[in-house]
Amino acid sequence: YEITYGDWSSDVCSSDLQRSCTNAVQNYSALLAAYENFPAVKSRWFDRVLHQIVRASIEARDLDRARGSLERMLAEFASSPLADQSLLLVGQALLDAGSATRARELLAGFEKRFPQSPLRAEAELKLARCYDAESDWNSALQALNHWSAVHTNHPALPQAEFDRALAYAKLGRETNAFALLTNLVTRFPDSRVAPLALYWVGDRYFSAGAYQLAEENYQRVSMFQSTNAPVELIYQARFRAALVPGANAAGPAGARNLAGQIGAGSGGARQVQARPVDLRLGRSCVRHPSGERAVPPGHRHRGDPRALPRRRTGHSRLRRRQDRFHLHHHSLDH
Repeated sequence: YEITYGDWSSDVCSSDLQRSCTNAVQNYSALLAAYENFPAVKSRWFDRVLHQIVRASIEARDLDRARGSLERMLAEFASSPLADQSLLLVGQALLDAGSATRARELLAGFEKRFPQSPLRAEAELKLARCYDAESDWNSALQALNHWSAVHTNHPALPQAEFDRALAYAKLGRETNAFALLTNLVTRFPDSRVAPLALYWVGDRYFSAGAYQLAEENYQRVSMFQSTNAPVELIYQARFRAALVPGANAAGPAGARNLAGQIGAGSGGARQVQARPVDLRLGRSCVRHPSGERAVPPGHRHRGDPRALPRRRTGHSRLRRRQDRFHLHHHSLDH
């Protein structure tokens, strides 16, 4: 059970949807006021109404109202089967909105309030993500280690293992991260995080100079094209594979051809992929035995006095690219 409400830093929810949700909240609130003195109605329906106010308020991005409705739910209807769901929803919404500390404070009490809740595992996993969002990676790793040891058959185990690997990486323990991710791909080859793990492993091999193994992992990411793997990640992996020394007889020219193929796409693929690939081509100084430098179509070669200045490649750029895909969680619900 997991719901997210989009990117709170952008205008994802349409104004019509927000108005509809705001109107719904007003109607639900009027219902509560009208039947406040009817015990039979209150005992049977008010927990459901409060739960709906929580949901509609989150959609309307009114987290204060959502939190207020949750507090009344917990105070008056703590035994309701909707109480744990409401708490989990508000905690997730706070985390999505960038209020990791408030989310952590709320979710930390979930186990004590609802020790028998079927949503306890999801609450624990969200709590670990709160630690991560607060850059408390030791606490995040400790929570994830415990979670993975207890919930060995949970559907979210692949995501938890991926999050564990990220926590290790953020703590500078990349050997542990590498072992977890290679094991993740073996244990959960059909999971949504498997292509992300393969890309990370490919980058690690690339950084170590094990180019053949790097290429193999990048190519394996491309095999996920028919699944729900991020489209940009697939093109990134193809681009990285084309830049592996000796992997493509055409060298950087092959990478430019690949960029041209991506740029020739249509619809959303073209809009999403063309700019990232062009930018990375423009920044690449990977050399091929031919001595040709990878530059994007339309840019001038280094022999031209107006050519762009050369930039050095390094592991830091690989990590920044890694951050784009990995350090912002691709949860099972995303």
